[in-house]
Amino acid sequence: MAFDKKLKADTIIFEMYKSIPAGNELMLKPIVPDTIDSEAFFYKLNTHNEGVKKYLPSVYVESEEEAKKKLLDFITRQLLRGTLFYCIHLTPKPLPVGYIHFSTPFT
Repeated sequence: MAFDKKLKADTIIFEMYKSIPAGNELMLKPIVPDTIDSEAFFYKLNTHNEGVKKYLPSVYVESEEEAKKKLLDFITRQLLRGTLFYCIHLTPKPLPVGYIHFSTPFT
């Protein structure tokens, strides 16, 4: 652990990519270029429906390639901002339920 006395916080999350358990049901998994193919599959699976197309058109994708492009673009923007991009997965089954990004205390 990397406890920063000045910040009074554990800064380990900003020093490495790692999965983070969030209770018994959820896991936060880092989205990095090495995992982008599997994440693109799930992104398309979760967003390729009429409800998303109608109400969240900027999130909707037609193909895995389009999903991969959106994820890579988002990863790049988050890294430039100094944040880490994670997928929220269910623990019992590796199904994503959302995405989150964390900012470092220094940005």
